[in-house]
Amino acid sequence: YLTDPRWAMRRLTEQTNFGLAFLVLLASLVSSIVGRSHINNAGPDHMGFALSSLFFVFGLHLIILFFSGAILHFIATWMGGSGNAKALFVLLCFSSLPFIFQAPLSLLLGTSSMVGGVFYSSITLLLVLWSIVLVCMSIQELYRFTSGKAFATLFFYVLSLGVVILLPFIALMSLIMGLVMSFV
Repeated sequence: YLTDPRWAMRRLTEQTNFGLAFLVLLASLVSSIVGRSHINNAGPDHMGFALSSLFFVFGLHLIILFFSGAILHFIATWMGGSGNAKALFVLLCFSSLPFIFQAPLSLLLGTSSMVGGVFYSSITLLLVLWSIVLVCMSIQELYRFTSGKAFATLFFYVLSLGVVILLPFIALMSLIMGLVMSFV
């Protein structure tokens, strides 16, 4: 998946392996938690707490990926693609694979160094971008889109999230302003 992602995506769309997808997501989360704790110079107590919350974070990621996959599938089919929502969920789990490098990276950089922290944050940003590219390539392969159409699907997804988050905020603010104005 790391050296030839398109080939791996084709294989994963042919046979959706949920167990392997969950394992990749879990390993990525463990590496991310351990890497972040190490780079922040956290002690064993904090590391234990961080790892004990792993199953909550894992469950939360599964829920987020499920709803993200549903929204992406809806947008992709609306844009004329024909793909499988289960395969998209598996591909979204596999798109977290770049974060498996966070723990080894933090061990290489050490702790409590300003330069190490900046470098770690920069590499983490590159891992996020790599993950976004993998999601875009997943949409492209699964729904047989061009690169532009796959990016547009991802753009509409981000736009829809903005609307979903922004509308309740606007409604709440208007409710608060209405209550404030009624007392003035």
